[in-house]
Amino acid sequence: MDLRSISYTLPKAITAFGLDLYKKLNTDDTCKNTFFSPLSISVALSMVLLGTKGGSKTQMEKVN
Repeated sequence: MDLRSISYTLPKAITAFGLDLYKKLNTDDTCKNTFFSPLSISVALSMVLLGTKGGSKTQMEKVN
């Protein structure tokens, strides 16, 4: 995958991740005001993935 295709794919993936996370966080009425950064969460999870190995790494690499 070249840099140009990554520059188009990555923002779409982060947006989709953010929307999915938002839907899961707001399943009940107790969370009326939700604020989070999909980019920050994606970067943090990427850094955690770099530090994992074995079964944990395999589980984190699975995308639902």
